[in-house]
Amino acid sequence: KLILMNFLKYTLPNHPYKIVANIPFNQTRKILEKIITVKNTPEIISLVLQAEVGEKICRLEGEHTMLSAYIQNFYEPKIIKSFHRTDYLPMAHVDTVAVLMAFKKNTPDINKPDFFQFIETAFEYPGQPLKNRLKKHFTHNQLKKISANLKINLESFPHTLFSEQWLDLFKLHQRLKV
Repeated sequence: KLILMNFLKYTLPNHPYKIVANIPFNQTRKILEKIITVKNTPEIISLVLQAEVGEKICRLEGEHTMLSAYIQNFYEPKIIKSFHRTDYLPMAHVDTVAVLMAFKKNTPDINKPDFFQFIETAFEYPGQPLKNRLKKHFTHNQLKKISANLKINLESFPHTLFSEQWLDLFKLHQRLKV
């Protein structure tokens, strides 16, 4: 079913669905956040994105952005086609990529908006190590135990964690919150 309307105002379906779109680049963050934090996420997402954004989403461990740290817990993103700005008439202002994100079979059963917000707050303070960024969520003693148990260097920065480590941190945060 093809739907032409403002995606941000559209209510996503409760049944299995796929999203294929060339989205406005100035709305990428809002659109991705809507797609990946809903309860019934799409089975497949195929988007044409600004090359820089697509490359960040598909980045491997050690160089995560907030979006890639979140997305890679639920999807397997990969660039399936690169387009140079000269491939378009009229010529585009930026290079683009087609990114395919396939939903992983065994994804965590967690509150996705809360997980998204957890990661987002940890990426908020540029130049600050993890120990400073996670103070909102954990006490000093909890951080010491987390460092030992999850083998996380709290002097490192958010982009260095594996996506699974973000999930482990969030699950621990949820248990300690109760």
